[in-house]
Amino acid sequence: LWIFLLNLPFGLLSIWFVRDAFPSRVTTETRSFDMPGALLLVLSYGALVFSVSVGGDLFEWTDPLVLIGLTGGAVLLAAFVAQELRSSDPVMPLRLLRIPVVRASSATTLLIGSVNFMAVAFLPLMLQVVSGVGSTEAGLALLPTTFGIAITSTIVGRLVVRTGHYRIWPAVGSAIFAGGYFVLAGLGSDPSMTMVWLGTGLLGLGMGAGSPVFMLSMQNAVPHRDVGVVSAMAMFARNTGQAFGVALGGALFVGRLSHHLDRLVPAERLNGLDVDDLRGDIDAIRGLEPDIEALASDAFRLAVTDVFTFAAWGAVISMVVALTIPQLPLRETIDD
Repeated sequence: LWIFLLNLPFGLLSIWFVRDAFPSRVTTETRSFDMPGALLLVLSYGALVFSVSVGGDLFEWTDPLVLIGLTGGAVLLAAFVAQELRSSDPVMPLRLLRIPVVRASSATTLLIGSVNFMAVAFLPLMLQVVSGVGSTEAGLALLPTTFGIAITSTIVGRLVVRTGHYRIWPAVGSAIFAGGYFVLAGLGSDPSMTMVWLGTGLLGLGMGAGSPVFMLSMQNAVPHRDVGVVSAMAMFARNTGQAFGVALGGALFVGRLSHHLDRLVPAERLNGLDVDDLRGDIDAIRGLEPDIEALASDAFRLAVTDVFTFAAWGAVISMVVALTIPQLPLRETIDD
């Protein structure tokens, strides 16, 4: 509870800062709300995320519940697209995707978002299992990410303002991001904290170089009346990628852990435990016989590094897509 309450003062400070420090431009306009589109979006998104989250984990991918969720989500998504195309004031104007900058930036944001949290989700747990470190030390392994984001977001922001060129930075950020995951994917059975910090530091540098530019490029490419909508689209693309990415990463981890356990550890020596017992229970792994604990820990490490390899190639694909973002002159005023 206190972990969540700790963020409350910072959130209130942010609200005060945005209210008082940003200039406002108030216009009055009466517009209808696309309630059917909003409902279809929520329902399709919920069904698909739920199905991907439980598929390959709590249920087999062929389980009727998963198949119904995936099919229903796809049907609802198609209905959402149809609704948005005929709505006079859609909640997500798909016409904006005809703009090359918006289309390429949204796709890149979706891809980079899908691998964004895999290090956060799996690295601390792996360090606790493999290296035996405490939860605090394992969490501190992610600290270089924060510093990396602060460094490159500041530098890239100044360079974009000074030069007016933003196109290359999403690709550069994705490449650095991929490099960080490749470093983490190469961690051995006795991972060096130097290499861990190098990997997480590169992740931060990559995020800081690319993420702010996605929003800027999309806002710069649309008329002023669509800036708010396109900003929401950018956030939605990133959040969608994160939701599906963590779910897919979890399913991949469970599958690879089962594979490596079957390959390395005799089933009769797991004390009746299976992958569901071992995937997140550090005490269960440490309760095994010493030689089996070492093999189970190595299986755990290999499963996590497989996830990091998957994330690294996802970032490489993001880099390729980012190279298709066109360069437009930066707008100097909020007028169209």
